[in-house]
Amino acid sequence: MIGSDHARLNGPSDSIPRFYKVFAILALSRAMIAVREGLGSSVESLQAIATVERSPPNVIEAYHRPSTLEQALDLLDSDSVAVLAGGTSLIASEGPAAVVDLQDLGLDIIALDGDRLAVGAMTRLRDFAASDLVPQPLRRLAIREAPNTIRNAATIGGTIASGDPESELLAGLLVYESAVTLTGQGGESTTGLPEYLSVRPGGIITGISIATSGTASAQRTGRTPADRPIVLAVARRTETGAVLLALTGVDSAPVLIDPAAIPSLDPPADFRGSASYRLHLAGILSARAIAGLDQIVGEHP
Repeated sequence: MIGSDHARLNGPSDSIPRFYKVFAILALSRAMIAVREGLGSSVESLQAIATVERSPPNVIEAYHRPSTLEQALDLLDSDSVAVLAGGTSLIASEGPAAVVDLQDLGLDIIALDGDRLAVGAMTRLRDFAASDLVPQPLRRLAIREAPNTIRNAATIGGTIASGDPESELLAGLLVYESAVTLTGQGGESTTGLPEYLSVRPGGIITGISIATSGTASAQRTGRTPADRPIVLAVARRTETGAVLLALTGVDSAPVLIDPAAIPSLDPPADFRGSASYRLHLAGILSARAIAGLDQIVGEHP
């Protein structure tokens, strides 16, 4: 029983199992021998063992919270200044000297715009997943994107800017023909999400536009059902009958791909799967996701 084991390990010393005592004595003996033979017994030597050389982390020296987009653009005047969206992936030890927080710019709308959906870049994943205006498959992919504590802070714009190669939501946005609105010193421009992920143009992401029609299906393989997928395939059939397919885990960012081009992929390898294994998964999962379009209506990606 877990409770009784906890009590034994934290109770009087005579209640500790004998093999734990033996193990502790052996470990201590080995440590003392290593110190005596390799480093000596001086206090300085013991301190050397405990000291780990490390570089001091970068410190964010300035925090800006502009009230207009023009002010934000003026503040982003060097490579040492970064946009702060939800803040879930901005790491201080690798981060910029200054950040520009966008949360006062009113970029958190979710509204229909004709036959498409307009979503502000600062929309939290929590709100995106909860909105009835968002296609149900995308809502479910947003829930799978991160735990609820992260979804409460993470934003649509930040998710796009990070370009996480394992992002389920990005794959969904790709098949829903999303377009990214950027604002820079030269004005406003719009680019397709595939082009944005490939080129990473400059400027502040202010919003995205998403198709709302069609049905979608997703298939994934991970180490556990709750784990991020090693490879994910998302397929969508548009109103015209065209089928769009996106994959994660096969490139440096999620990709929109022709099923016939899957064999030409060169996926990265890691401890969860080799390149050949990921390529095999991409073919199998893509076929299942496309076949699933004939079996479901998109509510369960």
